Parts: sequence; structure tokens; C-alpha cells
Amino acid sequence: MSESLPIVDIGPYTAGPLALEEKLRIAKQLDQACRTWGFFYVKGHGIEEGLIQKVRELAREFFSQTTEEKSKISIYNSDKARGYQKLAESVTKGKADWHEALDYYREPNELEDLLKSKGALYGHNQWPETPTEFKSTYELYINKMKILGIQIMRLMALGLDLDEHFFDRFVDDPFWVIRVIGYPNLRTKPDTLLVENKDSFVGEVGISCGEHTDYGCLTMVNQDNTQGALQVRSPAGQWIDANPIEGTFVMNLGDILKIWTKGRYQSTLHRVMNTNSDYRISVPFFFEPNFRAIIKPLEGLKTEGDVETREFLYGDHLISKVNYNFQPSPIPTLGPKAD
Repeated sequence: MSESLPIVDIGPYTAGPLALEEKLRIAKQLDQACRTWGFFYVKGHGIEEGLIQKVRELAREFFSQTTEEKSKISIYNSDKARGYQKLAESVTKGKADWHEALDYYREPNELEDLLKSKGALYGHNQWPETPTEFKSTYELYINKMKILGIQIMRLMALGLDLDEHFFDRFVDDPFWVIRVIGYPNLRTKPDTLLVENKDSFVGEVGISCGEHTDYGCLTMVNQDNTQGALQVRSPAGQWIDANPIEGTFVMNLGDILKIWTKGRYQSTLHRVMNTNSDYRISVPFFFEPNFRAIIKPLEGLKTEGDVETREFLYGDHLISKVNYNFQPSPIPTLGPKAD
């Protein structure tokens, strides 16, 4: 029997007031998915299908423009994190990823001076002039995804036998990230590519996105109907497809939740290989802790496997990842990873 990702229906929880017994029933299902897979489908998320589709349509419209037009909002105009990345400007494990992307983060606001002093994420988001509805649609979508992220964290708290609102103080001003990603078919990729940005060099091109775990908290993937692209390493060690299921998001846990739960929750390897469509669209939303949140392994949980047990500031964790990504290398690794 082939393996498949679990499906967790949170609809009764997102719909409104619910008895504690029913909340706990859903929370235990989510807890099981987090413990065994770290990757799952979420049904009943409460976000309108029309908005979800519009987000993908606008992404496709943006990427259909010329490279010259898209590069008007290049990451090199800002802080090397916010904006457009051309094909192969992102890298995993030394090989360029065959995708292009737009990256947005929570605006720096009151953190701007601090971020400038650390040399990362101090810039402002760059929005395209075309499509004209892009910014307003994405801002609406981001606000709804932040609410969903808090709801998932509350169910996780119940599944961990904590107060439902335990995580609220850590995620009530999340330093979110959203990636808008376009994947050409892998048959179009060269073996090597001359990359031209601030420097020019020849780099080896890998797959659509090389295997990795996400370094943050919770990822929610809005993907088109391409089959066989997003692939997940199963508990048995096999690569399985995380194909889109109508009415759901694919969700996965990042390294932060593995650390927070002392290894009880899994941060699972995944990759992207687009061989089945001419151009795949995926828009992962990364729900992250507050910049100043202190991440401390939860008391009362047994340490499971090889996992960090130190206490740290989330913002320092984020900056260390971003600064590492921006160190000089044959190909720059930019921003969060892709799904």
C-alpha cells in the first residue's frame, strides 16, 4: 500500500465557537500528523477559494512579463531579500534551483534600525506595477494567512496538552514571509548557467528546488494543479508526491517547531521537481514567530532524536540564516526555500 500524507479537517474550529471536547479531537489529529510526518493537508481552513486562485493567477500574470520588466523590482534594488529573483539566483546545496521568485517579508517598521545594524531585511517590500491588483490582493491574502497560522498554533498547543493560547504571545506579530514562485519545466534547464547580477559566474543547475527542511515555524503552500512536483520524504524514507487536493493547503513544519517541541514534531525533507507542466505556480506562506520571541524547548516533553535544546531569540535565528545565505559563494542562496 502506497504512503500518503494525512488530511486534517479543522473546519469546525475555524467556523466559530466549539466545545472543548471537539477542539481536543481535532488537536489530537493534528498532533499525530505533526509527530509522524511533519507534512499534511489542512482542510476547512476558512479562506475563500476565489482568493486562493486569484493569488495564483496574479503570480502567473507577473511571471509572464519580460525579465527586464520583472527586474524593475529586483532584490538588488533593496536588501537582497525583498523583491524579484531571476531563474537560478536561488541555490540549494551548491546547485542553482530552476525557478524564479518574488519574496516579501513583514515590513521592518519599528525594527528597521536594528535590522540595518545587522545588515539584513532592513529594506521595504517592492510591489509590481503590473498586475495592478497584485499588492491589494496579496495584502488581503497575507492577513488571512496570519489568522490561519494563529489558529493552527492554538490547535498545536492543545495537542501538546498546553493552554490553547500558549503560543499567542510568541506569534501575535509574526515575522511572516511569502514567496511567489514560478517553476519552468525541468526539460528547459541547462546543465550550467552564466549567472549575471552583481558578479558573473558559471554555476551548476540542479532541480526545481533541491531537498531541504524549512528553517522557520509553519509553511502553508498554495499550489496549482501540477502533479508530481512537490515531493516529501516519508517516515519510511521514500519520496512521495504531495499533489494538490482541492479545498486544502499542504502544510509543513519547520526547524523552529522541531526545536520548540524537543523533536516531538518533525521538520521534514522535501523538494520540487517540475516535469509535468510547462510552468508551475506555488505560493508558500511562512508563518513565523515574533522577531523578539524567545524560543525555548518546552518543559515536560522528552527529547526525541538529535535536536537543539538551547534557548534563543527568533530574530537572531532568522538573521543568522539570512546572513549565511548572503555570504559570497559560487551562486548566492537567497531568502527562504521553495515549495
